[in-house]
Amino acid sequence: MNGGAAFLLCTVILYLVLGIPVVLVESGLGQVGRQSPAVLFPKLCPLLSGLGFSMCWSSIVFSISEACLLSWSVLYIYNSGDCDLPWAHYHNYTGMTSSAKYFTGEILGVSSGLEIFGSIQGSLVIGLAITWGAVAACLAAGIRHTGKLCYVATPITFLVAGILLVRGLLLWSRNVSQAVSPDWSSLTDLTVWMAAGCYVFHSLNLGLGGLTAISSHNKQNTNLLRDAVLICLFHFVWGVMMWLVYVCLMADYRASNQFPKNITGGPWIVFVVFARGLAALPHGIVFSLAMYIMVFFVGIGTLLGTILVIVSTFLDFFPALHGRRGPVTISVCIVLFLVGLPLTSQAGFHIQLLLSYYSVNWPLILYSLCMTLAISYSYGQKRYISELCCISNIKLQETTMTHLIVLFTTGVPVLLMVLLFCSFYHTSSPPDGQTPYPSWAKAVGWLLSTSPAVFLLAGAVLRFLQFCQKQSLIQSFKLLLKPDEIFAETLSSSHHSSSCEKTTMTTPIIAVESKDFFFVPSINTSDGNNNLSLYNNRSHKADPEHSSF
Repeated sequence: MNGGAAFLLCTVILYLVLGIPVVLVESGLGQVGRQSPAVLFPKLCPLLSGLGFSMCWSSIVFSISEACLLSWSVLYIYNSGDCDLPWAHYHNYTGMTSSAKYFTGEILGVSSGLEIFGSIQGSLVIGLAITWGAVAACLAAGIRHTGKLCYVATPITFLVAGILLVRGLLLWSRNVSQAVSPDWSSLTDLTVWMAAGCYVFHSLNLGLGGLTAISSHNKQNTNLLRDAVLICLFHFVWGVMMWLVYVCLMADYRASNQFPKNITGGPWIVFVVFARGLAALPHGIVFSLAMYIMVFFVGIGTLLGTILVIVSTFLDFFPALHGRRGPVTISVCIVLFLVGLPLTSQAGFHIQLLLSYYSVNWPLILYSLCMTLAISYSYGQKRYISELCCISNIKLQETTMTHLIVLFTTGVPVLLMVLLFCSFYHTSSPPDGQTPYPSWAKAVGWLLSTSPAVFLLAGAVLRFLQFCQKQSLIQSFKLLLKPDEIFAETLSSSHHSSSCEKTTMTTPIIAVESKDFFFVPSINTSDGNNNLSLYNNRSHKADPEHSSF
């Protein structure tokens, strides 16, 4: 499918020309600006004053959907502890049908349609409570403790992937060789490149503002180029490992036409396809337990990043709560838990597919496109790259600088525009999953999908009206595309010193989909949030303890 190993070549190229540059844009904005997205973007480009709120909205929807998936993994972890995996021979079913019936019947109790809400299922509520409890415990206990958890979680995920890979390679057969053999003719197929581009974009968890918010807590001279390369490299390696595991487990099922044709996305692959493959292995209980523990750790890492975006945005606009970050974090987790309770109903599977398909698809690509265009045509791509080189203590040759400028101004925006168009077109005709969605459900999905665009438009209009009170219409339009002068001067002056500004989080942590965590020792600060007085006074206090791992 998608050309076998030839698809890997597509992903490598797109990691180089799309993944690394966008990671540099998002993480660089955080480290250069030292502020959360909701505060940073109005100063970077007034036209994007609503972008931070759009990211916060998408982070909320994404967190609700992701927590639902993790509640399912909690139940699979619990049920993997039985003497025999219950989905191996569920109600005398065999093969892939057995794991599918177990997932939709025993775990989810899926109703026949989205309009049939059904009852709230206690086991899913418990799984959801455990998920949000883990997130709240990690963040409310302090980022130092969260960082210690990351030292454990990151090696575990790669260790489990390595164990599954070794076990999968022992199943190598002719069918596996045929599945991984490259089909070079697929490189001329635009849909293969689009699939690779979407995979690269969403695997790096771009567009949600997590990298921007988290990087605002890096050490002032952190080498962003090195970190961007390492992040993309680790994502690629982990993805290749899990792809090989998937192929080794499923090649024989595909060859015997036992593979399901109505796959409805990632959840179906994780909880049906992988479950069936692991159940067929000797000592499948051990591998299944390891697999779903890894899924839980990966998901928790993703939730940590999105919750930090939500909390930092909330604290930025309620300064009175600066010193109460822990209670605010717990409150956010409780509210999101309550909002996510409908996903524990018998219609929860349909709701989750609706949320994930409409709300966390093309809007995220739009956010990254807006950030890239703001850097290139508002702030200045050469100026931005020079500041990244300055804070990273690296020197680039003129030819390298020219290539980066061309990439930022043309290559990355064009690729993102193509991905945005294809993603938007694909969203207009979504898969119907188990049963077709009613018209009202699709209308709700489009409402959720277009809500972030409303924030973007409202922010631009309000900022324009604010400029019109003191400037002419033409001058107001020009000001929408110019960064705040004091903000730009502060950035330029701060990069030539070793000072480090207090930021939103008392300690940073990078938590993205493929488990890239960066821990910074704790800082004793009284406000616990972006110290806007430092920005207003244009003063920067040195903090030798603010360093990154």
